[in-house]
Amino acid sequence: MANRCFLYFQDAANDQLSVDSDRINAIRSETDTSTVVVDFVDAAGGFKKVTLSVAVAKQANVVKELSRLVLSGVGVITVADDVNSVFGVDGIDGIDAITHS
Repeated sequence: MANRCFLYFQDAANDQLSVDSDRINAIRSETDTSTVVVDFVDAAGGFKKVTLSVAVAKQANVVKELSRLVLSGVGVITVADDVNSVFGVDGIDGIDAITHS
């Protein structure tokens, strides 16, 4: 059984999200070579996503590291905070979008 953690994302002062690692169902790269998407299910069963901007050629590393954090992370882990320029995984440059609905 994986450890339980929350992955924290902040795109703006009024746009932030902390996702329970148990609710993440996919971490995938996009074909444009500069984004990684974290897919999850909200408490109501709706499919949501966070789209991250990543450095070119860093997609695979970001997907692997986020996957590792989901399996072994503990507590709250800041993945990307655009407001304070804090990025917890090498290669993440920012958040393109947090899809809430």
